[in-house]
Amino acid sequence: MKNINKIHFLIIYLQILLVPLVCVDAKKLEVGDTFPKINSIDQHEVAFALSAKTNYVLISFDMSTGKIANQYLTKKGQQFLDKNNAIFMANIYGMPWIGRVFALPKMRKYKHRIILADDVDLLNPMPQEKGKITIFKLDDKHKIKNIEYWDAKTEIDLK
Repeated sequence: MKNINKIHFLIIYLQILLVPLVCVDAKKLEVGDTFPKINSIDQHEVAFALSAKTNYVLISFDMSTGKIANQYLTKKGQQFLDKNNAIFMANIYGMPWIGRVFALPKMRKYKHRIILADDVDLLNPMPQEKGKITIFKLDDKHKIKNIEYWDAKTEIDLK
């Protein structure tokens, strides 16, 4: 009986110690911070790394917002992102294997490039608003000049 009490005490003690660690949010990126390096792949499994000419990073954090953004970007044409020195990144982190089986072939149909965000450490510091695309405006050294939240159902001005 004494061993069971010791085990219960140990479990409660560990929970008290670990809860603050789990509850601490990663610091969110802010204007003036350096945007993190991105080494990923796109929907065609082609390697991607952020280039010095990238001025805008658009990030979709959920599937429904991503679909709306993809429809908008499709209407704007294949060159829209390139002309604006922009990239579009879609969160696929945590997507189950079976979901990927269906989602990735659909993504491959889009003519614009979609960078796949499949790393929790990359996404954690990214600020976000529910149902919106986060847009980072960067300088030539990847310092964040501005952060906006875009409702993909509206027009976007990347100037």
